[in-house]
Amino acid sequence: MDVTFGVEDATSPLPAGTFERVVQRAVAQWSATGAVGFRKAAAGERPDVTFGFRRGHHGACEPFGTGADVAHAGPVGPGSFVHYDLARKWSEDGADGAVSLFATTLHEVGHVLGLGHVDTPDAVMGVDPERPSSLSVHDRAGLHSLYGGGPDHPGDLAVVGTDGVVACVVRGVAPAGRAEFALFDADGDGRHELLVWRTDLSGHGELVLFRFTSGRPLLERSIGPFLGVVVPGARVGFVRGPDGERLLVATAPNGVVMPRQFDRFGVPELPARPVEAGLAARAALVREGDVDGDGRPERVERR
Repeated sequence: MDVTFGVEDATSPLPAGTFERVVQRAVAQWSATGAVGFRKAAAGERPDVTFGFRRGHHGACEPFGTGADVAHAGPVGPGSFVHYDLARKWSEDGADGAVSLFATTLHEVGHVLGLGHVDTPDAVMGVDPERPSSLSVHDRAGLHSLYGGGPDHPGDLAVVGTDGVVACVVRGVAPAGRAEFALFDADGDGRHELLVWRTDLSGHGELVLFRFTSGRPLLERSIGPFLGVVVPGARVGFVRGPDGERLLVATAPNGVVMPRQFDRFGVPELPARPVEAGLAARAALVREGDVDGDGRPERVERR
């Protein structure tokens, strides 16, 4: 994917040319992944993403100064932007207690490309304000899950069509012994989501849903993580209830059945009412379903 960018250097509080140099350094790291390519927009060309400083209220954006954010990014797609809080103290790499313009730009470009926050300390997309200055394996895995390519990782999940062709790979999300996965239409829209949940104690029962584009099985977005959904060691299955409700049924090693009901957005709500034994027994872990709604099933397999 080719992404053009523009830099509003005149709005920068740093010496002339510094802002553009920092942006060039940041986008070069993302371009080096091979999944995307950035170039500066030519004169008269509208850039896909524009970088600029703003203060306080500015357009329809969340105002600066009302929270802790030092920058924010616009939507994924043409006409996006990255805005930086002009009221902050900035330097190229965070010297003298200033905010690092480079680390912030590297992070915000990840948002422009469609990546969300992760709780991994060494990731550029982490939530810690003291972010690293180079992309981690986690950042690259997320990017390659969206745009394709990249090296294989333990726990890669491949979406495979009926013709045996791999449509896309979700990188590194389900390592054996730490996570399991299934396909289930959690939101009732006729497309199956890929559900991945942690099975180890350190995973805190985390569940993440991956949704794919309509008509073509490419990763669209993830939903979650939701903590405490699955008890480690439980047998997990999915089933439709008598009234059409969509349920995750976890059976603990001691035999206790713990159902969760998905709402219309596919979000697992608080524990559902108790389910009958027969319904719990029908709950299954299925790895084949129609993820893009084209009437043809795909299967998901760990690579």
